Amino acid sequence: ADGYTLLVAQEGAIVLNPHLYSKLSYDPLKDLAPITGIAKVDQVLIAHPSLPANNAREFIELAKTKPGELSFGAFGPGSTPHVYMEMLQHMAGVKFTPVQYRGAAPMLADVAAGHIPVTFISLGQALPLAQEGKVKILAVCTPERLEALPQVPTLAESGLTGFEATAWHGLFAPAGTPSAIVEKLSEEVRKMTSDRTFRERFFAPTFFRSMASSPEQFRATIATESAKWKNFVDAAKLRLE
Repeated sequence: ADGYTLLVAQEGAIVLNPHLYSKLSYDPLKDLAPITGIAKVDQVLIAHPSLPANNAREFIELAKTKPGELSFGAFGPGSTPHVYMEMLQHMAGVKFTPVQYRGAAPMLADVAAGHIPVTFISLGQALPLAQEGKVKILAVCTPERLEALPQVPTLAESGLTGFEATAWHGLFAPAGTPSAIVEKLSEEVRKMTSDRTFRERFFAPTFFRSMASSPEQFRATIATESAKWKNFVDAAKLRLE
């Protein structure tokens, strides 16, 4: 806890896993000191072009006629695509069959090849495939339409009122790291992510959005996100072992 051992973690490890798993080897609220958010990663629902649905509303209607017949890709139980699809199933009253992969790359390859019909993935990963005609984007997971995809509706517009899900990355230190060190690290990340050259070189090509904030603001974000996902996990009775 001296400022030289740091963790970059995705939201799943911090705000999802504590509610999904009955036993974890760590407690993010007790074992980690939040420093700052780093980046938000907008997510989209994609499908192979052969799927007879061109938007999320049509996809949900199709799924209602084929309960359990349509599959979706995910890279492990509790991964972003898995949880987002569970949320879609719960809110829309439909059922899909998960196909688990070792990572996003083989999952995307199988969607592009038509071996599985749909998945959730980041905008930065989806857009090149969509531009090549290998996948189509059915919906975005953000509260409003994305500037990069003004013609694509949100899931909330598609009948799933309140559906909002954004992946993010944050920076943490071990619990007990002196507050002066935590604040200094947070300040430096905020300087870096506000730099125009940095944003143009690293954020713009991947469609990342800065999430840099003070430690206090980041801790408040974590609390809000944790409560949101706990409500969903409890309502959907979603548990992993």
